Amino acid sequence: MGRSLVTVGIVLGFALLHAGCGGGSLAGGGAGTSGGSAGAGGSVVLTGMGGGGVPTGAAGDPYIECLRPAVAVPPNFLIALDTSATMNSLACATGCGNASRWQIAVDAINATTSASEHLVNWGLELFADGTNACGTIDAVNVPFGSGAAQKIAAALASRTTAGGDLANSSDRPTRTAVATAIAYLARQTTSNPRFVVLVTAGVPGCVAGASDPLTDDSAATVREITYAFHSGWPTFVVGLGTMDEPAQASLLDMAAAGGGTLGAAGHVGYEVYVQKRERDGHNLLFGNMGPEMIMYALQNPKYRFPEDFQYFCRTDIDDSVVFALRKGKFQRVEDLVAEAKKRPVNVAVSRLPHPASIGMLALGAALGAKFNLIPYGGGNPTTVAVLNGEADCGALPIAGVIAQREQMKVLAVFNDENPLAAQSDNAPPINKVFGTKLPELSSSRSWAIHTEAIEKYPERFAQLEKTSKQVVNDPAFKEAFAKTGAPVDAIQYGDRTVCTRYAKGMVELANEYRSLLTAKKKG
Repeated sequence: MGRSLVTVGIVLGFALLHAGCGGGSLAGGGAGTSGGSAGAGGSVVLTGMGGGGVPTGAAGDPYIECLRPAVAVPPNFLIALDTSATMNSLACATGCGNASRWQIAVDAINATTSASEHLVNWGLELFADGTNACGTIDAVNVPFGSGAAQKIAAALASRTTAGGDLANSSDRPTRTAVATAIAYLARQTTSNPRFVVLVTAGVPGCVAGASDPLTDDSAATVREITYAFHSGWPTFVVGLGTMDEPAQASLLDMAAAGGGTLGAAGHVGYEVYVQKRERDGHNLLFGNMGPEMIMYALQNPKYRFPEDFQYFCRTDIDDSVVFALRKGKFQRVEDLVAEAKKRPVNVAVSRLPHPASIGMLALGAALGAKFNLIPYGGGNPTTVAVLNGEADCGALPIAGVIAQREQMKVLAVFNDENPLAAQSDNAPPINKVFGTKLPELSSSRSWAIHTEAIEKYPERFAQLEKTSKQVVNDPAFKEAFAKTGAPVDAIQYGDRTVCTRYAKGMVELANEYRSLLTAKKKG
């Protein structure tokens, strides 16, 4: 899963549910915080870590209208955070850095709650309670209310050691924790929508009456989450380092019970969509094609492209860039490369399977520079790492960097031209600076649909194609896009043919740079 800070998954979770898409559901990461009015049923699976806004559509369209921005009541989100002993282990065997699951979760939760408490009412529940192996408290640790972000940070700090790990870890009474959350939400008397964000590191344990606290309690937990959903309180399930088969299967079932929401980004989100969603044209996926097709090529998951799904509506083109602090040591890309020839330079990236990551690795290989890529699981934590000096520089799509141009400076672009030169201090193309021949490396977000739905319901797909194209010229969409801080010039519609060509190109690119991305020799 990489160093998957769950920030983006949680932020996108409240963004989509804030939209109130007729009970629609979500899986995966992504970005954008547009609200919306009520609309059609069905579900939307979103994946990816890039920036940009939630797409909107033409007025009256039953498939897109539910994502149109509108003023809504701030939702109540209760974070139920796993404090089992597993939280002190690494998120994966390799490529995750030295941060524990607990450190990753704490960083992400603090970043998300502090940045969004003007939009969301946050609460926190920790399980277990730190004194009893399977015990939980009867009340949440931080209730909804003013100053919740600061109180949540304090509660997390109280369970964190000087070294940054979880103190007083215990077992994993997930079912009891969900029951406590349900009871708390039931006592709320306001009209604010209510949700649970379950952040966990494994299979539920602590079966009632069992002598072994590790006995799988998934079935009872699913029933508890199902009850919450039918009470009107969907549950988002965020997995931290849970790609082993038992945990993954358990979380998929819990996610489906909670309304089909799974916060783990990447191919798990695609698996939810391909395996769990009705192929009727009412269930869509929104993803960042570049990183996710690179991941697809490297990981060889069970789903197949384009046999199982197809992209059909590209919303933007987001060139990859290398950036640094505006007032920092590196003001030119030449200075950065010169430093990387002397010592390994730490580069913050959202994830390793990403066009920007390929760019940095390919640049280093071409010029004999040493770049140490550190995946942070999303654009926001990546820029934070550069901001606080944890990394020397960063590599991301340009839109998110431009949105923070008061603090960040684009040093160069991985493209032969820079169409956003005016917004990026005329940052030069990498190839023009060094005479290299690196490929164009951009990200593009797109809607996708089951291939079977295209074949069985051509009239529904035709409606989707028609209305999604209208989005590009819809002032409401551009307005919502601009509110994210991303440049409106990045909006570029692409149809199914364009998307398919791009997606297949990313697969070819991943195979070409496979040795750099996996640290293994070809063949």
